[in-house]
Amino acid sequence: MIFKLIGLFLISVTGGLVGINASLRLKSRTEFLEKYISLLSETKTRIRFSACDIRELFKNDSGYEPLDFMTAEFTRNIKNKSNVKISWERAVNSAFRKYRLSKADKELISDFGTDFGKRDIDGEISHIDLNIALIEDRLEKARTELTQKGKLYRTLGIFGGITVSLIIL
Repeated sequence: MIFKLIGLFLISVTGGLVGINASLRLKSRTEFLEKYISLLSETKTRIRFSACDIRELFKNDSGYEPLDFMTAEFTRNIKNKSNVKISWERAVNSAFRKYRLSKADKELISDFGTDFGKRDIDGEISHIDLNIALIEDRLEKARTELTQKGKLYRTLGIFGGITVSLIIL
């Protein structure tokens, strides 16, 4: 009997953890997009005030933790003589998997890297401004989704686990 109660408790806890995990996925995406906007703003400033190459623009010292691995992978691929477009795609694919971005987020971020570095300074700054505006729209949707669905996922996970436990009991 005691083992059955322990099992039921573990099922309830597992349901709660599944709900929390789903909620954290939404939060992870929101945080990533916020940090990505900050990275773009910093990149715009670096372009405006320094004449550095693309390796310097994405140094791994940004302090935007969710993006550090992405920029590190990008610069590592660039150092290995990889194409800028391919390097950016690899970094975005890693971010897509790690931070559970939507496909629309992935496409938008990928498109930025595909077109980056093909214009003069004013063109690059305009390109970054456009991407910031588009990402801000995605961020607003992500925040709304986090607010609306985050608590729902946690609650459904907990009550789902309890329901399964009661059915088994």
